Amino acid sequence: MIDTGFTGFLMLPLVSAFPLALTLFGTTTYTLADGSQSPKLLAHGTVDLDGEQTQGLIVLEANASSGPLLGMEFLKRSNKALLVGKNGVYLFDDDEVVQDEEKASKSTGKVESEEQDDQS
Repeated sequence: MIDTGFTGFLMLPLVSAFPLALTLFGTTTYTLADGSQSPKLLAHGTVDLDGEQTQGLIVLEANASSGPLLGMEFLKRSNKALLVGKNGVYLFDDDEVVQDEEKASKSTGKVESEEQDDQS
């Protein structure tokens, strides 16, 4: 599951992480939506998505009932873009999205936002 509110790479329950023999890296503290602090263990790891491997820090979650969560850092590191629409949720390669945006702006004559910022 992808959690857009999670800024990290991957959150994994401890019970799922132990069999993987991940290398512990350290600790961190996350601020939750309600403002409370939550200390977590960190480990180095790799996510394999359709044959594409991406490395990052994995947050280990003590709550065994939570499932794995991919966060925004995973999307950045793996060069993925998330599109949420009325017909579903889609994961794209970032390069495809940029190319489509460039094509759309050329065909519609749309001025890019950076150009608009330069004019102000």
